[in-house]
Amino acid sequence: MDGLECSEVMLSDIDLSDRCDSEYYTKDYLMNDQILSHCKTEKISQLCKTTASAFYPAATHLYEFGDFPFVRCVDCIDYPIITPEQDSNFEKIPLAFAEKSSGISILKNNDIVITKVGTPCYTSIIDGYSRLALSRTVLGLTNVKNINPYYL
Repeated sequence: MDGLECSEVMLSDIDLSDRCDSEYYTKDYLMNDQILSHCKTEKISQLCKTTASAFYPAATHLYEFGDFPFVRCVDCIDYPIITPEQDSNFEKIPLAFAEKSSGISILKNNDIVITKVGTPCYTSIIDGYSRLALSRTVLGLTNVKNINPYYL
């Protein structure tokens, strides 16, 4: 039974509105949680606003006609800083489609993109774009205040 591990957690200590998979309660995770609980923290909502694209019509068929940068999950994995120098590597959608689709969120310079599907939690910062569109696979942090967005 070498390597077998068991953690006991009180049901009252589990936030049932959050994930409660057993892997989140391994010895290392519980130790890290204990250490972090003693650190001074601020909620992300105190530092910025969150935004995400919601339902919008399929856009893949528009890529060949696009002129407006469209950030997807795969872009954040490859580019921790998204700049116009990589512009030719990104898919694009027509600007009119982005503006017409109320479900598409727009980010700007110094905003942050975080992947939420596929490979979650990769982060990129927008640098040098005045505006670009977000796909459904990422979320954005906008209006970052009281902290350097590169640090956040």
